Amino acid sequence: MKKSLICLTVFFMVFIFSSCGVSGLIDIIDALDIQFVNPLPASGSTEIETDVALGWDVDTTVEDEIVSYSVYLDQNPNPNTLLGTTENKTFQVTGLAYSTTYYWRVVANHNSSISVPGAVWHFTVKDEPIVQGQRRGITLGVTDYGGPDDLDYTDDDADSMKITFENLQNAYTMQKQTGTITKNQILNWLANYVEGSSANDVFVFQFSGHGFYEDGQSFMYLSNDNELGMLELRAALDAINGTKIVLIDACESGNFINLSSQRQMTRQEKIEQAALFNHEVIQAFEEDPERRGTFDSNYEYYVLTGAAINQFSFEDDTLKQGYFSFFFADGLGNVGASNPNAPFNYTYNADGYGPDGVLDSKVTYTELYHYSKDKVQQYININSPGDVQTIQGNHIHDDFVIGIY
Repeated sequence: MKKSLICLTVFFMVFIFSSCGVSGLIDIIDALDIQFVNPLPASGSTEIETDVALGWDVDTTVEDEIVSYSVYLDQNPNPNTLLGTTENKTFQVTGLAYSTTYYWRVVANHNSSISVPGAVWHFTVKDEPIVQGQRRGITLGVTDYGGPDDLDYTDDDADSMKITFENLQNAYTMQKQTGTITKNQILNWLANYVEGSSANDVFVFQFSGHGFYEDGQSFMYLSNDNELGMLELRAALDAINGTKIVLIDACESGNFINLSSQRQMTRQEKIEQAALFNHEVIQAFEEDPERRGTFDSNYEYYVLTGAAINQFSFEDDTLKQGYFSFFFADGLGNVGASNPNAPFNYTYNADGYGPDGVLDSKVTYTELYHYSKDKVQQYININSPGDVQTIQGNHIHDDFVIGIY
């Protein structure tokens, strides 16, 4: 009898233990049945900001038993970097890298000390935005030379350049000065652009007027017998941060008189002098690693220059502008030779032009170089055979974008 009682007691205790085990097992099954839904951002999203609020919902009958959520995120398709734990169904993430895909998952922490991981989601952060700097410039058309050397259409060059640059999608704010222009005025105007300039700015300097070459340097000839050499111009522009576009459209000064002998130069000498003028303009803006300014483009200076051997190959009564200035503006959206006096007509003829050209609604330095050079020569060949105005540039294969439309 005593042996039977002991056996019964043991059987009863086993039953009670087994009953507790079944109840615990039911809780475990319920806890595992947690589904994570509605991720924010949605899995596969792109163009996400570098700071983002992650969010999610849970589909479960035991949500009240979830004590916290652990958030894992990194660039691994099986993310294992714990960012933190929260009692909410949101989690703020900051400082993500641009152009990067991130994988993330949420783990629910149940009050039974069971952790239930959700599915892996992913999103891609947007590309780093291009910070648009200021686009500014100054266009100069010197008409007043105190007499017979006055020019008729350099003020029209300045008008055309201002209209052209201001009508681009990436519009420039252009200061226009015409008539009487002196050296001190130019240097003071340029000095006003120094403060507040930055590496991602683009600045245009455009000059139409007389020019001359002397003692190894090219000069802009100005009103009141003033002159401004390219090296001094370079020094003033160096102080302005950013990329600089320099456009020099010059015709002979005093028929390129040889100042040492005061004699009239021959046609061949004029051609050689014009070539020297162009060459030294380019040389003045040669890139010097020791004096590099602050800029974001491949080069600090993009220069185009055209020196004509006489006033008549510089401007005429048909175009009513200087040849180089006219065809540069024509390539960048302004009117062409077929309707030179019409309003701005949004025809970007230089886009896609030349051996390096690509038709893409962006007009580049190399496209404008080739277009201006060819069109000036074509116009001279048809309308003024024998005259010379050669366009030269410094980085003629570079695809720096000057205008977008």
